[in-house]
Amino acid sequence: QEALLRYAKVFQFLVKMRRIFWVLSEDFESLKLTAKLSKHHSRKLLKSPQYISIQIYRHIMASLIRALDNY
Repeated sequence: QEALLRYAKVFQFLVKMRRIFWVLSEDFESLKLTAKLSKHHSRKLLKSPQYISIQIYRHIMASLIRALDNY
């Protein structure tokens, strides 16, 4: 019984991580689409600190999710 509870906690954590990664990916895709639609602002957007931060967080989360999946 105790082992099942521990596995449930681990799987809940994994689901939360996947959800966070999905949300970051959606935000990234939304920003990318916005950059494509507003061509005269696209360079400014692509070099903005917010866009770069989302790219970095998305990359870190992707690496973490891959590592957890492989484990």
